[in-house]
Amino acid sequence: MAGELPDSPFTGTSLFVSPIGAILNMAGVEEETILYQDIDIDLIHKERKENTVLIDRHPEDYRILSEL
Repeated sequence: MAGELPDSPFTGTSLFVSPIGAILNMAGVEEETILYQDIDIDLIHKERKENTVLIDRHPEDYRILSEL
């Protein structure tokens, strides 16, 4: 998005990030920009299978914190 809504200014710098966290393409702050990016679907599937960062997640252990 570009421009501004009441009480919600847009800060720019929209970006594409790879499944491993690399910034692939980023818009500027001041100018309106249309970004295009090729996406490697095979890499997305591979990383979803191999990325186990959430496997040991136990939301029941921090439920009370999320209710604050």
